[in-house]
Amino acid sequence: MRDENNISLKYRVFNSVFVVGICMSFSCSLMNYILGLGTIPVLVTAACGFITVGMYIAFRVTKNTSGCPYLSPFS
Repeated sequence: MRDENNISLKYRVFNSVFVVGICMSFSCSLMNYILGLGTIPVLVTAACGFITVGMYIAFRVTKNTSGCPYLSPFS
């Protein structure tokens, strides 16, 4: 029973980190566009947002937390 509570807490933490990362990526992309910083910063931050969305979907489907800490610095 105790392991089940720890696992669900781990899932909640990863979900919240992914949601915050997704919001930050797309809001930075929007702000870069509004500030007129060029297409490369806008596309890079949007790409990071899409990568984070893909990792979030993969995590939700597999419920595998072992590889997520290694992938998160790349997004």
